[in-house]
Amino acid sequence: MNSEQAVEPVVDLITEVLAGMCHYPGSLRIEVDEHGQSWPKINIFPHAADRPIIIGPGGRTIQGLQSIGAKLGFQIQLYDPIEGEREPMRPFRRDPNFDVEAFTALCERFGKLLWPPGVSITHEYEQRPGKDDRMVLRFSVPSYDLGALALLTNLESFLFPYAKAKGETIKFSPFKK
Repeated sequence: MNSEQAVEPVVDLITEVLAGMCHYPGSLRIEVDEHGQSWPKINIFPHAADRPIIIGPGGRTIQGLQSIGAKLGFQIQLYDPIEGEREPMRPFRRDPNFDVEAFTALCERFGKLLWPPGVSITHEYEQRPGKDDRMVLRFSVPSYDLGALALLTNLESFLFPYAKAKGETIKFSPFKK
């Protein structure tokens, strides 16, 4: 995966998701370093206020991204922004018209990279008493070994803050074709 063509779609997907979950997407910078390493390295430089969002609760979001990167042959590195004056965070803008089809297409793009030739995805809503309803996306992954299930969990951990920033609660689940 060292060719520029193979790196570009991965960087585009990562940029799209991270920009969607960040408070300051204009400050987000992603660089690829392919020199001197066996694996290309994707370096992420966020705004100081966005770093905790990318790290996620207990490190789940960045660890999910790093696991996905390793599966695709990339090393993912999150850099601490240069210390300085930190701007106050704005609240997430919730999108009342969350585009389920666009989110499903985004998930399918990841599925195509992780499980070539791709996965099929269906979605449904699950009612939860006392909580918001959540969208359950069912992935038809080609194998149900622990590696595939762990990768699906990592993908959910990485995409959960993106969907939440858009006003949607999600859960990923495998199903057999």
